[in-house]
Amino acid sequence: MDAHNDDEKRLEAAREAEAELDLFDAELSGTLSGYRGKHFPEDHARRADTHQRHADRTKAQLTALEALLASDPAYAALYNDTFDRLRGAETATEAAIAATETAVAEAQQELADTLDRASSLPDGRKAFRDPATGDVYDENGRLVEGDDLAAIVWRDDAPTWQDYQSKRQASTDARDRLDDLRRYQTDVLGRARDRLTDPDNPPTPDELNEIQENIQKQMPAHVRDHLPTSHEGPAIERTAAVKPLNLGS
Repeated sequence: MDAHNDDEKRLEAAREAEAELDLFDAELSGTLSGYRGKHFPEDHARRADTHQRHADRTKAQLTALEALLASDPAYAALYNDTFDRLRGAETATEAAIAATETAVAEAQQELADTLDRASSLPDGRKAFRDPATGDVYDENGRLVEGDDLAAIVWRDDAPTWQDYQSKRQASTDARDRLDDLRRYQTDVLGRARDRLTDPDNPPTPDELNEIQENIQKQMPAHVRDHLPTSHEGPAIERTAAVKPLNLGS
């Protein structure tokens, strides 16, 4: 009988020790009902007050944008969707620029090769014959006549005027496409990112919808070719339901 009582006492003591350990662990994790809260209530009250003041300071240090994102789920959803679309467009634009830079280099090399194979005038200008008309033009498109025409020694593999025009146009088109991509990257995407990351003057819901619209409408076709499938459509309908907020309150 005494042995049974001893076992019960040891079991009860173990349970109490486990409960005390749980309370102590809770205190370490910041739970209000922790070990110190039970055994040292005054000290615990001071610690709770310190935690609250720290939380208040943290809240006060939030930027206007952070506070708005934290307090308005509908705004946060629209903002995050807009930023996601911006990132997708930025990534696609970078890929398009890289591909177009390669295309520019290739087009310029093909144009240079065409010029290298062309016949030359006495002053060094390149000459190209139009097989349809027999007319000869220099590399700047001026008609070649008279002594200059008579002085040309034609190469067997000389490119035609049409060959040269095609290569020159391909080079011009590639450079123009690259310029368009860089303008879109700077004027549309760059400005959108600047607006979205303004910590003290958050964009309104109307501005967010406008940013999405600008990204979509002004996007060059070559960017669309590199855009993720999820970003190909128009802005999602739920964005229109977000009401403008009073950012001054």
